[in-house]
Amino acid sequence: MNETPPQRSGCLVALYALFGLGVLAVGVIAVAAFFFVRSEPGQQALRAVREGVDAATQATMAPGADALREEAGCDRAVLVTTPGDLVTFFGQFDLGDAAPPAATGPAAAERLVVCDAATLGPSLSCDSVAGVYVAAVESLSERFIVGLRTGVGGALASDFECLEYYSPEGARLGAADRETFELIQPVPAGAE
Repeated sequence: MNETPPQRSGCLVALYALFGLGVLAVGVIAVAAFFFVRSEPGQQALRAVREGVDAATQATMAPGADALREEAGCDRAVLVTTPGDLVTFFGQFDLGDAAPPAATGPAAAERLVVCDAATLGPSLSCDSVAGVYVAAVESLSERFIVGLRTGVGGALASDFECLEYYSPEGARLGAADRETFELIQPVPAGAE
C-alpha cells in the first residue's frame, strides 16, 4: 500500500518563506548596524546622541528647575545655562531658521529658562517664572531669557506664549525675537 504524504497548504509554505525572509532581513540589518556603530560616522552619531541626552538631562536638573516645577506651576522646566549648551540643546531639533545662532555679542544671554505647562493659568506668565527663577538661583550675574509654552511637548519657538529678556535681578528688559532670540522690544525706562 502506497500512502501519499500529507499535503501542505500553499498558505503555510508562503508563511514559512516570509518568516525565513524576515529572519534574513533582521540578520542583515543587525550586521549592518554592527559595522555602522564601529565606523567613524557611527561613532560620531553615537557621540552626538550621547551629548544631546546629557544636555537634555542637565537642562531639566539645573539649579532652579525644581522651584519652577513646584512653585511656578511648570509641568516641565528646562534651563540651558551656557551658549555652548544652547547650541547643543537646540542642535537636537531640526528647527531650520528658528534655531538660535551661537550666542555672541550684545544680544547674548547666558541662560534660557523654558517653562512648559499643559495650560496657561492666571498666575503663570514670563514675569512670574522669572521671579521664581531669580529667587531660587542666588548667583545670577547675566541677563537671561524666559520662554513660556503651553500644550507641553512643543519644540518650536513659535509655540512660545512669551519670550522675554530679564536682568539678573528679575526686571523685564523686553521681548526676544522668536527666530534669532535677540532683544527686539526693549522696555522703556521707568515703564516697569
